[in-house]
Amino acid sequence: MIVEKICHQYDATSWKILVIENRFPNYQSSKYLLDKINILGHDFDTMEEFSFELSKQVLKDNNDISIVIMDVILNGDYIGIKLIDYIRKELQNEKIRIIIRTNFTNIYKSQMINKKYNIDGFIYEDMANDEDSLIQMRILLMGAIQTYNQCIIVSDYIRDLAESVTLELRNSLTLFSLNFSALKNQFFHLKKKYPNENIDLFNTVLKGGIRLSKRSDLILNMIHENIVTETLDRDKFKLFSVAKVVNSTFNDFFDSYLFANKISLNIENDFMVYADKQSFAFVLFNLFKNSLFYIINKPNIKIQIKLERKENENILFYIDNGHGIHEDKLSSLFDITPKEDRVVKGLGLYFCKRVMRKLGGEIKCSSQFRHWTQFELIFPVYEK
Repeated sequence: MIVEKICHQYDATSWKILVIENRFPNYQSSKYLLDKINILGHDFDTMEEFSFELSKQVLKDNNDISIVIMDVILNGDYIGIKLIDYIRKELQNEKIRIIIRTNFTNIYKSQMINKKYNIDGFIYEDMANDEDSLIQMRILLMGAIQTYNQCIIVSDYIRDLAESVTLELRNSLTLFSLNFSALKNQFFHLKKKYPNENIDLFNTVLKGGIRLSKRSDLILNMIHENIVTETLDRDKFKLFSVAKVVNSTFNDFFDSYLFANKISLNIENDFMVYADKQSFAFVLFNLFKNSLFYIINKPNIKIQIKLERKENENILFYIDNGHGIHEDKLSSLFDITPKEDRVVKGLGLYFCKRVMRKLGGEIKCSSQFRHWTQFELIFPVYEK
């Protein structure tokens, strides 16, 4: 059963929960109910804060908080989306669960808000200290705790997998680089020994191998930073043109002679993004790779990239006429579930979603099986 698995995964003696509320009766009501609830043998260790800035500091200093119960208004200031935005984007914390105390549930129950911020539930402001309220609170917390632990399980699994993969690949990559260095040295001597011979093709292959080696090392560093350490270094964020990165990524990763006629790029609506350029490039690489994987079975495959500027967001559309994705798989396309009996698949798109969210954006997909697939990379509008 799920509960048994969860119980084995969690080692702490209590669930750490942060209640953000500046109206004492509401805080008292939440505390009263929390003190009476025990989930999977663990009580709740309740922390409380009464201001927006202090709440941010507590969240920054305590990365083991499992649930936040928050009011949307503090001291007359509407903090709802601002604080959730801080948790998901600034702290890059996707694990922590969020429960909102409000009577304006229609605002937060919209599909866009729930999908973007992963809100786990709502507590009405007039919730009483009675048995019905206790049952409602217990059900809400049980669901949030199960989600939190599933996030922990998957995160730990992916981190262990990433550490293992990067170690093995780095060892192989080192040998790969040494061999190409030896070949480069050999090419130098061949050029001197046979100055009249045309060995440019050999030189082209050699340069491609060295470039691939460097790029592979960069990819391993990105995997380590984004999955093993779980955060992006915001000091690496820079302002860049999306169109330029699309062009350079394609040229860096692929032989332009083989694939130049496969790509159509519409850059009339180019826009600027403030983010980590290499992480964004790797998202593009995954999309290119997935499309071109089917080129043998569908040699007429075409990739179209177009940019669109909107008032509140900017979008890169990535469309191909390849294999397509079955409707049954679309809903879980970016998810990953640990499997003990087989190799994990879908790590690339899971990584893409993770990176896009850490860059402050989102990724969506729509497809018609055997006909086409469209990805949307959605970025916030850059403001100076």
